[in-house]
Amino acid sequence: MRSALLCFFVLGLSGFARAADEPISGPQVGEKLPPFKVRGVLDPHAGKDIDFIEMANEKPVVLVFVHDVNRQSIGMVRVLTSYTKSRAKDGVTTGVVWLSDDATEAENTIKKIQHALTEGVPIGVSPDGREGPGKFRLNMVCSKVVGTLRVP
Repeated sequence: MRSALLCFFVLGLSGFARAADEPISGPQVGEKLPPFKVRGVLDPHAGKDIDFIEMANEKPVVLVFVHDVNRQSIGMVRVLTSYTKSRAKDGVTTGVVWLSDDATEAENTIKKIQHALTEGVPIGVSPDGREGPGKFRLNMVCSKVVGTLRVP
């Protein structure tokens, strides 16, 4: 669990580990998110295109991007999605986006571990591979976090 918490902590600190004049990568506060479709894996979305941004209907949306599957990452996904699902009554929409260069392998993995994921939270595989959708600039966020913090 320490690794999962550390990962969450590192992501939380990424904004502080940059120069004051350096822009934050990824979508900016107040910026309208572009449409983003993934291929649904589990029922009722299995085999269908899902657009999490459209599903949110301009309300808050929490997207959890996953590309490494291990006990810690799946535990963190479950904790985050359980919490955000509990906030659905407040208008929060949740989606899990699986990042993989092999969509078939990703779908098989999701089906295999679905018992460990939060029931009722839509999960889809990104067609953009392991780097994710370019318009979200995820690879920039990850490279900045890894490049600026050293963990003993």
